[in-house]
Amino acid sequence: MPTFHRNFTHGQDSDTPGRHSPQHLARVGPRLPVQVAVPESLASALREQGEEIPGSTEGFALFDTGASATCADESILQELGLNPVRTVRVATPSSSANANVYVCALRFPGSPLPDMEERFVIGAQLQNQNYAVLIGRDILQDMILIYDGPGARITYAF
Repeated sequence: MPTFHRNFTHGQDSDTPGRHSPQHLARVGPRLPVQVAVPESLASALREQGEEIPGSTEGFALFDTGASATCADESILQELGLNPVRTVRVATPSSSANANVYVCALRFPGSPLPDMEERFVIGAQLQNQNYAVLIGRDILQDMILIYDGPGARITYAF
């Protein structure tokens, strides 16, 4: 099972750059870089039609054990020109509403986490949280995730 460790450290503008920072991990959460893109099947169809393939959007994905399903920012999915494939009922601690489900590609540059070229995701409003994706338990069920607060590190294996 491949294992990956991601350390959270003080930034270059800190008095102690490079030093482990439990506060930084607590502030930003267990996250890793992500690219959200059109799925390969759609990219192939667009290529065949001579149409331009929208570029991917980069951001951060948060490992979210509170989310039963993986979500991506709705505005990113719409900017990619993706159409919803269905709707689902989504419950949050404060409300319940219908949400669109899309198929997109999720890629994790700099991480051994495998690319997910045809992934169902729920469209959600994530811009105010500074995340592009919430990795839910539908993906986490196939992984081991360790949150080491004092060590300012996350470890995941798949």
